[in-house]
Amino acid sequence: MVLDGLAAAGVTDEAWANAAKHYDEDQLAALVCAIALINAVNRGTS
Repeated sequence: MVLDGLAAAGVTDEAWANAAKHYDEDQLAALVCAIALINAVNRGTS
């Protein structure tokens, strides 16, 4: 899978700053949790 390396490398400061322009801290936390949950479900079904 192409995005598997992203988890190991993490999100760049630039990407995080760009996301922070559009979402507040609580929304960013919820977004990260949602992505982690989706990733876990996808791994569990593959």
